[in-house]
This record gives sequence, C-alpha cells and structure tokens, in this order.
Amino acid sequence: MSDTYTIPLVNKSLALRGINKINKKAKVLNVEGIKYFISDVYKKLYPVFVPELDGFKEIEVEVVDFVLESTVVSLKGWSFLAVIESTPNGNIVLKIRDDVEIPKRYSVPNTFCEHCKTNRRRKKLFLVYNEGTKETIQVGSTCIRNYLGFDASYLMYHAEILEKFMNGSYDDDEARQKRCEPIINLDVFLSYVISDITLYRYVSAKMARESDDLSATGHSVFSDYFDIKTKDMEDNMRTKYMNEIKKIREWVETLDLNNDYYRNVSIAVKNDYVTWKSSNLVASVVMSYRKSLEDKKVREKRPISEYFGEVKERVEVNMTLEAVFEFDSTFGVVSMHKFRTLDGNVAMWTTGTGAFTLGNYTGKATIKEHKDYKGTKQTILTRCKIKRIWED
Repeated sequence: MSDTYTIPLVNKSLALRGINKINKKAKVLNVEGIKYFISDVYKKLYPVFVPELDGFKEIEVEVVDFVLESTVVSLKGWSFLAVIESTPNGNIVLKIRDDVEIPKRYSVPNTFCEHCKTNRRRKKLFLVYNEGTKETIQVGSTCIRNYLGFDASYLMYHAEILEKFMNGSYDDDEARQKRCEPIINLDVFLSYVISDITLYRYVSAKMARESDDLSATGHSVFSDYFDIKTKDMEDNMRTKYMNEIKKIREWVETLDLNNDYYRNVSIAVKNDYVTWKSSNLVASVVMSYRKSLEDKKVREKRPISEYFGEVKERVEVNMTLEAVFEFDSTFGVVSMHKFRTLDGNVAMWTTGTGAFTLGNYTGKATIKEHKDYKGTKQTILTRCKIKRIWED
C-alpha cells in the first residue's frame, strides 16, 4: 500500500530531511523506516496568495510527487493511531492508521492527557495503540515517554512527518505561508460554490488530482473570490442562495458523527469560516447535501421493507444485489450482501466464500432471523444457494 503527495519543488529538501531523520532513527532501532519514491520534476498551476494584491494569483510551480510506503510502524507493540488537533468546536482527528477504529470519545473537544490526568491547553495530542492489548490512549507529547516506558520520539516524529504530508503542510510555498491566513465567511463561500456548480459543474479534489486540466471547485472558488469580490456582489450572492445554504446547515446538524467525513464537515461548518485548506472539504458539502436529497427521493419511492418467511424456513428467493460490504474478521475477509426482493423487502446475507457481483439473483435460502436496523426491517439469510440472472 502506498500514498502519493504532490509538493512544490522548493519544499522537496524540507520533506526529505524529515524522512531521512526518521529513517536514521529506524536504522539505530533496527526497525523498518519509511520507503519512498520521488518522481521527476513537472509543472502545476497553483493559486498562491500575493500580499501586495491582497488576494490569490494562479502561477506555474515546479512540483514533485512523493510516493510513501510503509506508513505504519510499531515499536515494542505500540504505534501511533492518530494525531489530534483540538478546536473549540471539536477535535479534528488525522488518522495515521486506517485499519484500527478510533473510539468515539476522542472526537469531542478536549485536551485531556490520560497519562498525567491534566486538562490544559495543548496544540496537539497523540492517540497511541497497543497491538497486544488493543488499548488506545490519548497522551500529550511530553508524557509519551513516561507512559510507554521507553523513548518514543521515533514513533512521535514518524506521526508528525506523516501528518505534514497528509494535512498539506509540504504542499505550500513561501507566499502561502503567511501567518494571517486569508479566510472567507462560510455562507459567502457556499453561495459562490453553488453559483460555480450551477454555471459549470462540480469538480472534486480527487477529480482534480487525476486530471491536469481540472481544478477542484473549492480551490477555484477560494482563489477567484479575492479577484472578483465586491460588497454588492457578495450580498447578492448570499441572498440568492441563502435558502439552500440554510437547509445545508440544518442537514449538517443531522449527520452521523461516527463517520470521519461527516465529523470533519460538521466541525468545518461550525467554525463558520473557510480557509484554503478547508475549501475543498466545505465545497463538497453542497454535493453531499444534494445527493442526500436524491437518495431520500429514491427511498420514498420504494415500498417499505417488511420481514418475509419464517425463521428456519427454506424459501425461494428472487432478488437484486444492491451493495456489498467487506470487512476483516477472525475467520478472514467476510462479505456482507444487501439484497432487495421484488416486493421491496431488504435481505442480508453474510458469507466468507467471497463477494458476489451486483445484479439479479434467484435460488433458495434459509431464514436465519428477522432484524430491525435503524428503522429498516431486514430478513437475515443463511445457506444461500443462488445464481445470477443475466439480462439479455
């Protein structure tokens, strides 16, 4: 597994110093360091803040791609799970490992060190994880060594280096490293985003990374704002789209904060302003909200799901496979299949024999149980003997 980060050439040596420092420590400790590959230099257009213009200007910057491997390291059974940045509206959790679930209690606003039992102002905290005991604990940087019982500077510095790549600290140039970071009012920014999507189309950060010809909507709107802003235009835009913006804010209040994306969106909206770094995240809220409306329409058109069959009964089934979810278990990779019958009833089947492809199926299954999941009645199946119906 590898991750690719694009950074300006002027910051290449800075990033390399961090990686080399980590790898020297790894060599001394006889553990694996960070494996990496650096691409050839190429050029990319960047919106750069120019203080003299009090705004952004798009310039051509020489960049390189850092491809990082071996991004998870462990020392004496311990590894860093996440770096936590505390804000008044909630903790922004930057995950270092995606294979371990972070307990919900760490997403609420707090700067409490679970080692020294003190709650004081801290810029960052660290979540450390023990592979053997499965224990997760939030610790301040000065308490790491006392808690773990050994010099954990290697683990901590490793986490900090990865955080710099992940949060875009290296994806910067001197002109954008101004302490007084430009911001835009959230409602104003959303109004320009809606206008941009209406006139053109939405471009996600992922789409922009995969294309040399596209710029992400969030970044485009943020940089254009400083070129075209006038008080009258700003007021008109806000008024024109305020109804949808109000509904977006109300929708964000209903989001499930167990979802990492939704939690970060919720915190960004509560902050009530947008920065360059958060612009793509905030812009994506418009499309996520609109998709939720479309999903709601689809759900409302469907018949209400009801239980079918009797528990332990062997039944014939004709149903459509709508989604497959895969997860690890003690028995290996398990695939959970979500079906919908011709009557609109939801059926679930979990198997370790591999994932089926989406489509229509027919066959026989045994009713294992009836279960209510978040208000939806689901019939749980077992011993499925089904085959795909191929459409002409």
